[in-house]
Amino acid sequence: METTEESLVGVVDKVIVVDSCMYVLDKFKTKSVKRFTLEGKYLNVIGQYGEGPEMQREVTDFCISENEVLILDQFQSKIFIYTLDGILKDIRQLPFSCIQLHRFSTNNYVFFGINAFNYHFPEILNYSLWQTDSCFKVNNRLAYKEKEKYQNILERNSLASFSDTLYYKKTWSDTIFSISPEGEMKYEYIIDLNGKAVPQELIRKGNENIWPREIEEGKYVIIDTYAITSDYIYASCVLKNLNYHLFYHIASKKTIMRPLLLNSINSIFPFTRPIVGATEQYLVGAIDAAFIYDSFHERTEQEWLEKKGYCKGKVTNIGDNLIPFCKDLKMDDNPIILLYYFKK
Repeated sequence: METTEESLVGVVDKVIVVDSCMYVLDKFKTKSVKRFTLEGKYLNVIGQYGEGPEMQREVTDFCISENEVLILDQFQSKIFIYTLDGILKDIRQLPFSCIQLHRFSTNNYVFFGINAFNYHFPEILNYSLWQTDSCFKVNNRLAYKEKEKYQNILERNSLASFSDTLYYKKTWSDTIFSISPEGEMKYEYIIDLNGKAVPQELIRKGNENIWPREIEEGKYVIIDTYAITSDYIYASCVLKNLNYHLFYHIASKKTIMRPLLLNSINSIFPFTRPIVGATEQYLVGAIDAAFIYDSFHERTEQEWLEKKGYCKGKVTNIGDNLIPFCKDLKMDDNPIILLYYFKK
């Protein structure tokens, strides 16, 4: 991504691709959403961190709906609604606290949260999901779990959207549900984890001393984050304290897990970082510029020119494409967005 004083991004936490633009969430450094073209040119910032009445203090999540960007500030329990160009249109105060949001339409919201923040709002206690209208009146409650009996364990994302469908995955579960705009939740996918799915009973209160040991022994696969495309479900996982990449082929219902995946470009852009977004055709990843800088300068330009690799199924000189990209790269440049297409 283009690096300027205005476009700086700390850590890429989430990316949504809409109309050939990338909307990049930076929760911690700039606490904002920034818009770039798919070529990486900076367009504008959406949201501003600060103490003022129109500023965000803790940007937790965001979504895009009907040409509006909705930014969730968990600390203030507010939704800030912007145009795609970053113009503030409205600020909505929530009567509850939540961690993720999705908007089907201007009068149809879905929220994900945990009990620890909502004891003042008994209507949604023991539910992980609730659906509201634009006045945040609760119309449907979903994903019931007696929270007094279960531990509150958060993953990077419980909600994921793809092709106008909203998906929900229970904590440490192999099951993904779909949620319709009418508030119906149904089983959509059960990922084959070869008998290593975490039993939900294991995270009941009182088992705090059991599941850490059993996880460390490699009895279970822990899914940390997931993304859905037209053909695959991708998930980053942990098995016996090692990071794994998981691909679930939707048509064949087959699962592939690997601790390391090399892509078809070259090894300087390794498939090691968590996926931060997805479209119908590809997964979206991000990697720090400093990592690429260090990897590139381990060899001379001549060594890169002489190094062979595979690109689109053909043997090629890696340096031909790599040197123009990396020679002017600085360690403190903006993160690099990686678009991973699936091989046929």
